[in-house]
Amino acid sequence: MRIPLRDAVAVAVTAGAVAPSAAALVLLPLRTSVTHTNLALLLVVVVVAVSALGNRLAGALAALSAAAWSDFFHTEPYQSFHVQDRADVETAVLLLVVGLIVSQPAAYGRTMKRVAVTDATHLERLHRTTRLARSRTSSSRSSPAQPAPARASPAGAGPRCGAGRASLPRYE
Repeated sequence: MRIPLRDAVAVAVTAGAVAPSAAALVLLPLRTSVTHTNLALLLVVVVVAVSALGNRLAGALAALSAAAWSDFFHTEPYQSFHVQDRADVETAVLLLVVGLIVSQPAAYGRTMKRVAVTDATHLERLHRTTRLARSRTSSSRSSPAQPAPARASPAGAGPRCGAGRASLPRYE
């Protein structure tokens, strides 16, 4: 069963908003034992997954959400969007940039997949047409061929194009 495009986009955008916040909550017990930069790298994995499975909008939303929730849950002062350290600002900005950059090749890859599927469909149609033409040609050759009536060239006309070559059978 195929999911309609509108529903797939809605699911991807919802995942872009919800998945980073859920991951940030799951990683909450680790904030005392793991540096916030490493926690941000774990959030990058979530952003990459959403970007790969969703669209550009979902990837951008996941990047924004991951940057915000990383700041909210994993940088001091905790549970506020206020950032005191310059390194924390850089981490949030890099998290956002990576998410935006990753969403572009993911979208391009999906576009190329659609092109490849379309091209394969056209190629299969061409092969089917070729097989059909061959089968009709071979079936007409297997039936007794009646010689085509000879045509006289108009008086004074020079040699026809292809004169001197072996004549090909005519199918009328």
